[in-house]
Amino acid sequence: MAGALLGYLLSKGTDLGVDIKFIKNVGDSLEPNESALFILVVEATEDKLLPEITKFGGTVYQISLSNEDEETLKKALEHEDNSA
Repeated sequence: MAGALLGYLLSKGTDLGVDIKFIKNVGDSLEPNESALFILVVEATEDKLLPEITKFGGTVYQISLSNEDEETLKKALEHEDNSA
């Protein structure tokens, strides 16, 4: 599943405002049998959110999207959810 999502993001990344180099770097950092989880957080207090995420282990990467790119990503994810 993660491979499929990574492939989807790589194919659509530039259209969604997510930097392709970022996605590729995350994918390249994975060892066999590891996975990546991409989470869209719309509004959060960083000093409260990060400790909650990091307690599960792994590496946390962060990017920020413009408001326009965030809306584009949301619409694309909603469209994919409705298509499934």
